[in-house]
Amino acid sequence: MRKPIAGAMRISAYVPKALIQIAYTFDKFADEVKINKSNVDSYELTYPYDGMTGPQVRYCKKCGVIQPVSSTYCEATGFYVARYDHFCPQIMKGIKIMLFLY
Repeated sequence: MRKPIAGAMRISAYVPKALIQIAYTFDKFADEVKINKSNVDSYELTYPYDGMTGPQVRYCKKCGVIQPVSSTYCEATGFYVARYDHFCPQIMKGIKIMLFLY
């Protein structure tokens, strides 16, 4: 039997670490989709109130903006997040459904 090359074994030890770092970097710089007064109009067009997905227009008492359909207020960040799922303390961001790819 052939002996494995020592250099290849050392390199293969760094591959999982590099993949984790790449995934963390993508996740850290991915768009969190914070909804505030400046961009709420574009989200109203993206997620319109049609009577089926959202019965009525809702206003936020804290922010004073219209809450778009499929958005939730993140207590940790203080913003509405479109398609919000949960807050991740490792990257200090609200996680939307699209970020599950990373």
